[in-house]
Amino acid sequence: MGVSPWVSMQNNLDKINRAVLVDLIGIRSNTRAWGARLIARIDGRTIYRQKYALNGHHSTSDLPIHIGTGTIDLIDELKIFWPSGQETTLKNIPKDIRMSITEGQDDFKFVPF
Repeated sequence: MGVSPWVSMQNNLDKINRAVLVDLIGIRSNTRAWGARLIARIDGRTIYRQKYALNGHHSTSDLPIHIGTGTIDLIDELKIFWPSGQETTLKNIPKDIRMSITEGQDDFKFVPF
């Protein structure tokens, strides 16, 4: 048996699925906002996320929370339930951004990706 040549492949498909990455900064809660819960309403659908410090044996979670929006361009509403009991509600969030939300503030900072 011979050795097969190394092959490199590249995905040339257009990017059709959208997403929003959410970084949470706790003030009254812990600084990484571990335990925060998010509810996103997108075009009649509801997506639930929770920020975990880890998700299983010998594992960790990504710091930004990933919310996939498919082909939809906007998150209609995003509710954040902070570990301290505070709630934040944001509306009309554009696609393909990484946003930073600070506990107790009703606005956010973002950069496109």
